[in-house]
Amino acid sequence: MKSVDSRSADRNKAAFSPGKRNWTAGLNVRSSNEVGKAQKTGERCGLNPFALAISFADNRAFPKTKKEITMGYEEILLSKNEAVATISLNRPDKLNAITPTMLAELNAAVRDAGEDENVRTIVLTGEGKAFSAGADLVSIGDRKIKEGGVGSILDDPARRLIVQIETIPKIIIAKINGFCFTGALEIALACDLIAVAEEAKFGDTHSKWGLRPSWGMSQRLPRAVGMAKARELSYMAITFTGREAADWGMTTRCVPRAELDEAVNALTQTLGENSGGSLAAYKDLYREAQGRTLYEGLNYEASTAYVIDDTEERVSQFRK
Repeated sequence: MKSVDSRSADRNKAAFSPGKRNWTAGLNVRSSNEVGKAQKTGERCGLNPFALAISFADNRAFPKTKKEITMGYEEILLSKNEAVATISLNRPDKLNAITPTMLAELNAAVRDAGEDENVRTIVLTGEGKAFSAGADLVSIGDRKIKEGGVGSILDDPARRLIVQIETIPKIIIAKINGFCFTGALEIALACDLIAVAEEAKFGDTHSKWGLRPSWGMSQRLPRAVGMAKARELSYMAITFTGREAADWGMTTRCVPRAELDEAVNALTQTLGENSGGSLAAYKDLYREAQGRTLYEGLNYEASTAYVIDDTEERVSQFRK
C-alpha cells in the first residue's frame, strides 16, 4: 500500500518540475513592468513556480494560537488569527483584478499558510466591493493575445495556484463578498467550500471578450452546476447572483452581505473543532473522486493510507 504522502509528492514532482526554466522564458513580451515586478515578487517570496511539492505528510490536528500576525505583500494581504489564515486580494481600486504579481503573491501566501502548523483553515477573499473582476489584461503589457489565450504569463502561475488550492491538506474557503468574474470564478471553483453574499455577482465572460477558458472553467463549472446550466452561463456570458449560485448548488453558504463574516467565522470554527487529519483525508478522497469511476474511487479509498494521529484522543471518551 502506497501512502498518499509519496503518491502526491511523486505526482506533483513529475508534473511541476521541468528543470530550472525561468517562469517568463519564451514569452513574447517586449515591455511590461508587470513581468519584472512579478519576477521580483516571486524571488522575494522564495517562489519557484516550476518546483511545486505538495505533501500530505503531516495531517494532525494542528494547535491553535491566539496571536494575530499580518504579513505584507504588494497586491494581497495575509493575516493569521488563531487557526485561520485569511488571504485577501488587495487592489480594491481595480476591483482586485488579477495580475502576474498578485498570482505570485497568492502562490507564496497559500504555501506559507499551508506550511504553518498553527493554521487549520484558509479563507480566500477580496478587499472592497469585489472578490475579483478577473484577469487584468493591462498587466500583460503589449503581449498579443493569440487564439483566445491570455498566455503563460498569467496561465502558468494561475494553474500552479489552483493546484496548490486543490492539493494542500487544509480546507480553503472562498469568501465571495462581491464581483467574481471569469478567472476569479475559476479560482473560487477550485476551493473546498464557497461562501457567498446573496448580492454577489458572478459571471463567465470569456465568450464576450473572445477568450477561451484556461484555468479550469470548462471542467469545474459543469461539476458545480451541471452541464446544461454551465453551457448556458458560458455561451451567453450570463451574470448571476450569489443567491442563484446557491440555488444551483455551487455554494456552501449564501447569506446577506452583512452576515457573510459571521457565516464564514462559523464555518472556520466548526472545521477547527474537527480532526485535521480526517479533513485532509477527505479532501484528497473527494478530489480523486472527481476524476475516477465509482469502482476506481472505492479502490483508491480502500488502499490509500493517511496520517491521522488524533483518533485515540477523540474516541477515548467513548471507552470510559
